[in-house]
Amino acid sequence: MAIQLSLSTCCRSGKIDNGYRLIEMVSSFNIQGLELEYRIHEEMLPDLQTALIDHQMPVTSIHNYFPIPLGLPRNRGSGDLHRLMSPDKGERQQAVEATKRTIQHAETLGANAVVLHCGAVPMDAELDRLYRYYQRGKIAAPDARHFVEHKLDSLREQRTPFLERLKHSLELLLPSAGAAGIRLGLENRFHYHELPGYEDFLTLFEEFKGSPVGYWHDTGHAHAQEALGLIPAGGLLEAYGNHLIGIHLHDAVGVDDHLPPGTGDIDFNALRPYIQRNTLLVLELRPGTPDRDIEKGIRHIRTVLSRDIP
Repeated sequence: MAIQLSLSTCCRSGKIDNGYRLIEMVSSFNIQGLELEYRIHEEMLPDLQTALIDHQMPVTSIHNYFPIPLGLPRNRGSGDLHRLMSPDKGERQQAVEATKRTIQHAETLGANAVVLHCGAVPMDAELDRLYRYYQRGKIAAPDARHFVEHKLDSLREQRTPFLERLKHSLELLLPSAGAAGIRLGLENRFHYHELPGYEDFLTLFEEFKGSPVGYWHDTGHAHAQEALGLIPAGGLLEAYGNHLIGIHLHDAVGVDDHLPPGTGDIDFNALRPYIQRNTLLVLELRPGTPDRDIEKGIRHIRTVLSRDIP
């Protein structure tokens, strides 16, 4: 069976303020659906919805927070606009209400899932130092490994109250998601102090067993954390593949990600055991990626992943 491949609008939405034109452009590729995301402003929605109908293009997923509200400028769009695990109760309430709004749009547009960023622990992450180790080829050196372990230990000491607040926010979202038939995909993030981390998903999936909450795998984020020695190679899917809702597909060279598949280091064959008939596959490429590179990436993914799906 040929795979059903979607394309995130992120490769074009940052530069286009006409909803019809945006859908017209991204629908021209060999795809079967779209993921709408947080760079799309609310004022674009009427024309965007018309274009989806005209081009008979399904929406398979939506990336929180969608759309940018009318009261905010376009440059404020972000998956981290609000923090579901914020220490501030008011911000958490704002995050929950904005996510409910995304869920409502997902139901209206016929999507299957909403992808969530959940925030970061406000610690001294020293990311510049971490990436200097990598750029100098020293990430495996004893000094770098000591630094990484120290930072991960510091994260473990601080993360518990943030995870508890995240759980509470997710609990408040379950009625809306359940009523709308929308799955909530918790995305693995790029930076090590962003949650959920490698060790956190298990706790969350045990807490929300049987609910619409599941795992959203980002190939480039996983590859970057593996390259930095933060998580074991292939460990995320091996541990959480049975909770998989969808995958953001993009390639990476070391920690440089959101590249077209086939242009980096990622072996997409490794994804095949985890892809089921209802797994959402979304090509998520950096803004401004040329058309020809998007087309090549689509062909590469189709060549690698096409098969009989269980």
